[in-house]
Formats: sequence, structure tokens, C-alpha cells
Amino acid sequence: MAQNKVILWVVVVLIVLVGGYFLITAPTEEETSPIKIGAAFPLTGDASIWGEVALNGIKLAVQEINDEGGINNRKIELIMEDTRSTSKDSVSAVSKLQNIDKVKSILVGWLDVYQGAESVLKPNTLMISPDAGIEAVNGVKIHPNVFSTWYRTQPKSELAIKHMANSGAKKLYIIAQNDSYYTTAVSYMEEAAKKYGIEIVGKDMLNPGTDIQSILVKVADKKPDVVFVALYDEKENVGFLKKGKILLGSKIVVYGDEFVQQNYTRTDYNKDWFEGFYFYGPKIPNIKFFNKYKSVYNVDPVFGASTAYDSVYIIAKAVKDNPSDLDLYMRKTKFDTVSYGTVTFDTIGGITTLENYFVMKQIKNGVSVDIK
Repeated sequence: MAQNKVILWVVVVLIVLVGGYFLITAPTEEETSPIKIGAAFPLTGDASIWGEVALNGIKLAVQEINDEGGINNRKIELIMEDTRSTSKDSVSAVSKLQNIDKVKSILVGWLDVYQGAESVLKPNTLMISPDAGIEAVNGVKIHPNVFSTWYRTQPKSELAIKHMANSGAKKLYIIAQNDSYYTTAVSYMEEAAKKYGIEIVGKDMLNPGTDIQSILVKVADKKPDVVFVALYDEKENVGFLKKGKILLGSKIVVYGDEFVQQNYTRTDYNKDWFEGFYFYGPKIPNIKFFNKYKSVYNVDPVFGASTAYDSVYIIAKAVKDNPSDLDLYMRKTKFDTVSYGTVTFDTIGGITTLENYFVMKQIKNGVSVDIK
């Protein structure tokens, strides 16, 4: 009888110990639940076409990471919100992602144009914009934990001006959208114009609804050698494309920004509108990424596709490393990207790389070609 009691107590002790072991070692709900990443992008409104491009890059990266086991064996759950191409809705989307969905990492589209979301970011939450000029976001006030993987504004602005000068241009007229990003970009162009001896004979920063035909008549009267145009308002943009060559004449050369790359491939736009346009644009990203993106979406990864893809992998690395000081970590860590190669972030949260990642291009016979 005594022996049976001893055996019984041993069994009980073993059950308690084994049960305690599993209670201690069993993963908690936090350790197994999906890692939520928020994505606030313009899915409707003026910028919706570019919001869709960025989201394609994001989804591709999320799928790859999840297929490889996720982050620390936890899958990524992507929660998307529509910013409706407005600042008000961008703020609402980011607030909802933080307060209701409880995300700690947020991707935001067009943060330089539709501003305000950076100001409602909570401490220890990471925000990356894959398509915002960081100079317009953190230019005056530096927002902690706010970064951009988009191409820097100053180098590409100077690249366009330098090409104009090397082509013999002396007089420039600028037409651009009136927002914080283009205000910054144009200011860099003005600095570069002084450097390279180009006179800016006129400048119009347009608000939506401007009569583009009256602007074009004014431009023609100034007789510039070149016109730089950057418009994302649909009505103004189409108005310029349809009437620009007619009202400006064949002698005035047109330059644009990276939106030309996206617009001339649109099936609802006439390719002839863009013939002869010069523009700056990023080099083709990592060829493996380029081919995979094209195989999945049947289009080239233009505009913010690769930078959005990179942003997800940067967030994944930050989540995996779980630094105590997120802002310091982001500025001290090297990240691998398909857009630039190895990068770091500088004091204002922008990309720093040794690579020359922008080139001048021209539409020739309906095709975008790199030029020297």
C-alpha cells in the first residue's frame, strides 16, 4: 500500500511538472498572432493610379515574407486604408490604423502632398512613405520614426536642369502643381538654374481647376527654350497633353518628372502626346524583382513599386530586431533594397546611398529610353 502511494505521488508530481513545463514554454498569443502592418494609400481620387502601383509592390513583399515563414515565425497581416487623395483622409486613415487596428508599423502614400499623418504618429510606431520626398515631410520639423524610401528631390531636380543646359537651353518656364512637394522640387530647380546659367522666365504653381489653356498662352508669349511641367491633377494634366504641342509649338522642348514614366503607359492616354518628352526617372531596379513583379502584375514596376516593396522588407527587419530605440536604430542600420542596393537613412529620414539611381530619359517612337 505504501509503495502504491509513493508511485501515485510520483505520477502526480510528474503531471504537475510536465504541465508546468508546457505552460511555461507554450507560445503566448502575442508570439503567434499575425504582425499587423498598416497601409494608408490613395485608392481613390487624383493619386489612385499611383496608390495602386505602390500597393502591388507591398503585397508582393508581404507574400514573399509570409511564404518564407513570416517574421519570427509570425505571418504579416496587411491592413489597408484609403486616403482618398486628401490630407484629411490620410490623417483619418493613420489614426484608425493606430487606434483601432493597433498597428506599430505604417506605410503611407504621398505623405509629402497629403500631409498631416506624420504629426499624429504615436511613439514607438514606425512610419515609412515609399513615394514621398522626405525634404517636404521633415524639412522644417523632424518627426521621430518617420522615413521615406523615395528618391531624393535635389539630385533629380539638378539632373533635369543640367541636361537642359547641356542641350543649349537658356530660358525655362516652370508649370507645377501647387503643393509642398513641388514647392520643394521647384526651389531646387531654381537653385540649379542659377548654377548652370538658365533664366527662369516664368513659373506657375497650379491649384486644381486652373485653366491650363490660358497658362499655355502665357508660356508661349514668354518664348522659353524649355518648359518643365509636373501636374497630377487629371484635368490639368490631360489639358496640357492635348494642347501643349499645339499652343507651344515645336521649338519649345518639354521636360517632365517621373510621372511621365507612369502616364505614357496608361491605356487611356494617347502615346503621341508624350513623343519627344524628356524626363528624369529611376534606373531599372534589381532585375530579379523587376521580372517577378512583371510576371505577377503583367506591367513594369514603375513609380513607387520597388520602393514600396523595399519599405516592407525594411519594416520586417526592424520588427525582427525589435530595437529599444527605434529612431536611432533606423538611422544606424544598413538595409538591402532592390531599388538602390545597400542604404541607410540620414538625419531627416531620407535615403542615403552611393548609387547614382536617377537618369534622364526620353520618349522616342513611343518607347522610354535612357539618354546621356
